[in-house]
Amino acid sequence: MKSRNNGVERFCKSYPIFCPPVKKRRLQIRRLFSFYHPVDFQKQISRWLIYALGNNQSAYDDGGAREDLLDFILDLDRLIEAYGQLFTKEAASSKFPVTEREKQDPMQIIHQFRKNYSYSYAQTELLDLLEAVLSYNGYRKSYKGDIALFYQHLVFMLQQTYTRF
Repeated sequence: MKSRNNGVERFCKSYPIFCPPVKKRRLQIRRLFSFYHPVDFQKQISRWLIYALGNNQSAYDDGGAREDLLDFILDLDRLIEAYGQLFTKEAASSKFPVTEREKQDPMQIIHQFRKNYSYSYAQTELLDLLEAVLSYNGYRKSYKGDIALFYQHLVFMLQQTYTRF
């Protein structure tokens, strides 16, 4: 951050989740869910899935890639549900099964997600998903004004998933 002689700050674009850095990761992830409630995450992910599957010129042209995406989204939805349990003390609206045992110990879901997907795979899948959403030109109207922000939140959640636990 620099300042001019007249006291005006320049080159300062802090965003509350990412800046200033919070040393306690729990606080970072709690802050994330204060901006996007788990239900909002899940709704947006569902929209992105529709756009990705409806885009015939994306990384999901192949049936196997679509199947991988569906499995990834299912587990991502469960991951969001787990974080919702941990940090908002509310259940989200998971369309995918979360057992009573998992509700009691949401860390199981987080550990399972890490076991199922390497960090690099998860990053690549999110990037492919972003590309599919951006290039979607189907008949459904898609608001694209918050795509970058939502993507940043997803990436941040993944970073916390792989570095925190």
